Amino acid sequence: MYLLDLVLIAWVIEAVDQFLLGGSLDRFGIHPRSLNGLLGIPLMPWLHGGFAHLSSNTLPFLTLGYIMLKSEGRRFFYSSAIIILLGGLGTWLIAGKGEVHVGASGLIYGYFGYVMTRAIIEKRLVANWHPRSAILRWHDLRRSPAKSTPSFMGRPPHRNASRHLARTKT
Repeated sequence: MYLLDLVLIAWVIEAVDQFLLGGSLDRFGIHPRSLNGLLGIPLMPWLHGGFAHLSSNTLPFLTLGYIMLKSEGRRFFYSSAIIILLGGLGTWLIAGKGEVHVGASGLIYGYFGYVMTRAIIEKRLVANWHPRSAILRWHDLRRSPAKSTPSFMGRPPHRNASRHLARTKT
């Protein structure tokens, strides 16, 4: 629910910006190496250069944001704030002077980097996920669809993995 709310907020802001303000909110993005430009760091993910820009950010944000939300839980907003801050400071430091930077791409790439790093370190994509559990769940679904709920986010506590594994061998 959080992700859809965040996307809705971004779409409302862009609609107000485009239809009522003629795109003038974009000036509040990051202005590299300008003291006033630092104010754009927390605003950058909410401001976009038009509906096409926002559209291209929406699906990746929902996809990677979902993985982040599932893996981080209550730390999702804290992790997002750190990514926005570090990505924004990086943009402020190395981007060309005289440009204005807007959009959620920095946040999206931050999510991607975090998810990939975590996958390499933990050797899995999402917390509590393991390929064997996905295979077991698929086997459950094939054997008794009415009693099974396929999930890639971890085994429900009432399941016994060894019992299911034994079934696959018989």
